[in-house]
Amino acid sequence: MANNPAAPDATRLALRSLCVDNLRCLQDLPPASLEPSLTILTGPNGSGKTSFIDALSMLLEGSSPSEEARSSSDRNITVTGEFSSADENKCIKVRATYSAGRVQREVLRLVHPDFGSPPESMTIQALREAFASAGVESPGGASKAPFVEAAMEWISQRPLAELQEAWVSLPPETAAQLPRLTVFRSQDAADQPGQVRRLVSREAQRLLTTEAYAPRLDEIAAEVQEGIDPVLDSIKAMIGRYCPGIDDVSITTSFDFSRINPQVQMRLTRDTGESIDLNEAGSGLTQRVGLAIYAATLATLQGEGVEVVGTLLAYDEPDTHLDYQAQRELFEIIHEQGSLPHVQVVVATHSVNLIDTVTLQSLRHFRLENQRTRVDNPSDYGDSEEAVFIDDLVSGLGMRNSVLLSEKCFLVVEGPTEERALPILFKKMIGETLPSAGITLVNTDGVGSVRRLVEVLIRQLNRSVVVLVDGDARHSPGRINDTWLSEMRLVEGTNGFFVGAKEFEDAFDDEVWLRVAREWFPLDDGSSWQSSDFSNARVDEHGMGQALENLFSRRLRSRVSKPQIGEALARTVTDDEIPEAIRKAVSAASDISKKYYLSAEKCCGPE
Repeated sequence: MANNPAAPDATRLALRSLCVDNLRCLQDLPPASLEPSLTILTGPNGSGKTSFIDALSMLLEGSSPSEEARSSSDRNITVTGEFSSADENKCIKVRATYSAGRVQREVLRLVHPDFGSPPESMTIQALREAFASAGVESPGGASKAPFVEAAMEWISQRPLAELQEAWVSLPPETAAQLPRLTVFRSQDAADQPGQVRRLVSREAQRLLTTEAYAPRLDEIAAEVQEGIDPVLDSIKAMIGRYCPGIDDVSITTSFDFSRINPQVQMRLTRDTGESIDLNEAGSGLTQRVGLAIYAATLATLQGEGVEVVGTLLAYDEPDTHLDYQAQRELFEIIHEQGSLPHVQVVVATHSVNLIDTVTLQSLRHFRLENQRTRVDNPSDYGDSEEAVFIDDLVSGLGMRNSVLLSEKCFLVVEGPTEERALPILFKKMIGETLPSAGITLVNTDGVGSVRRLVEVLIRQLNRSVVVLVDGDARHSPGRINDTWLSEMRLVEGTNGFFVGAKEFEDAFDDEVWLRVAREWFPLDDGSSWQSSDFSNARVDEHGMGQALENLFSRRLRSRVSKPQIGEALARTVTDDEIPEAIRKAVSAASDISKKYYLSAEKCCGPE
């Protein structure tokens, strides 16, 4: 019979997570979740993004990887996916195992020991024997369908205690409910006919599962079956002749006409009549043709009836060799594709144009840890409200996703004075700028936000962090105490620092502030700054930072902001006048950055 079942909309399944073992640097990779619409894979070269897309092909298409793709030659490559329907009423696990040069796909099912396999995958003789073993009367006749229906009905009435989970061969009916995969790889940019071939193949496969074609294919399959029955009879007879002791031989055949491999030729002709060989065309034209094919993919996904079958589009660095404008157009198409209810899109990319235009929850950051891929998943939050809060927090601080996922170290502070002062102090101490050192300085404008941001950076994104907060942060409402530092794997004096008795500003001596005032904020009313001005500000009930802002603004009769004060302080102070906590925090951030370079993630061969 033909294996061309149509998947009804109610049973259409989407991929929710993927775990992989023994595929290049994807070794014992825990389940990595996929978003319902758009998932972006980021990370350095060699971190496993391409291997992840290869794993999708292995699971959804049964594609065989090369033998060289095994991490360990003595173990199989295994890919396991969790799928669910849109209403989550149906959830299944499907596994693909590569062994001995072939891929076997299985589904985790509840089976009865007397049957051992799903009834639909058993022969009539095996079903008869299973019924006899269970002590149940089997249907008569030579048609398999009544046997399967009776077996399914009997199993459905068994107590759960009698059933057991087992990996069984993936039935065609279940395979038809899985999303159809189309992969676009970076090397496809120069192979437009190949792109068209994949698009045509996917659309042809979809058409052949519809009611307009499936019955006709079944008829053709039946006719072909009649034609090969004599061949099968001959094989069975010869096995009986050459294999003494064999009493019966059963050979079951099936045909899958949905596997389409069309041949495609493309020819372009200019309005002048000039024929164009795409292999000889310039990059500008090939980019435009490629974008047109991506747009055509979107158009076919928006057609009538296509939502019956789920689709997963996987792009492996599609932005390679595209100019800025072409990247933007491509990403607009990708966003539109992901917005369709029956489409999932997975994109492996380095493009900040795409990374910075999606929510943090859409990103999966791949990194190597002891030559094994680990995936940092920002979407692993307790609930959707928490996810939205974190996304708003990060965007409110002006932090781009690309920075969050790629910067070497984050130096987190809680006020505008230190935000302006620290870049200058860092340059004085280390001799280079924060950006050139790969360090991002973040001012959260409050100790409570320090906690929330650091928790995201460390727990969700596995980033390196140095925290420099005011001394009174230990006792503030969003306090930063030893317990919290320990939870964040921060150690006071190593990567967690408190500066000043109360605030950053009071860590500097009155004489330093006196020089700052005389050099940067001279008075024009005939008076002069005195050291007592700053000793008085030091004991102000509102804190020295606010007291200095008020003092300078009042005496100069114009607004003086904390950032202005921070810059003046940093440009005035000498190296030996920089407080120890600040010196250690700056050195800690610099050391982390240097270690990042020294232990740069090494490629484990192809991704």
